[in-house]
Amino acid sequence: MNLTVGAFRNGGQEMTIEQIQAILLCYGMIPVGGHAPAFQGATLLSSNDSVTGDELGLKTAAQLGKHVAEVAQRLAAARKV
Repeated sequence: MNLTVGAFRNGGQEMTIEQIQAILLCYGMIPVGGHAPAFQGATLLSSNDSVTGDELGLKTAAQLGKHVAEVAQRLAAARKV
């Protein structure tokens, strides 16, 4: 799961996720993105060393976690065939 935290809403987190995904691909791993509005993964806004106030970021992180679980289930089902 790709999760990045920054001091601003669009503070470079997306570029960091892209680099992490590139590394995963180099090692033959399957990067899993999120759903709208965070297609690449989850990005959170840190305020006072905490992300608890970032409702949008936490929502995208939860959506990403669900998507990771969906992909894992699909991969497990495909291996049984």
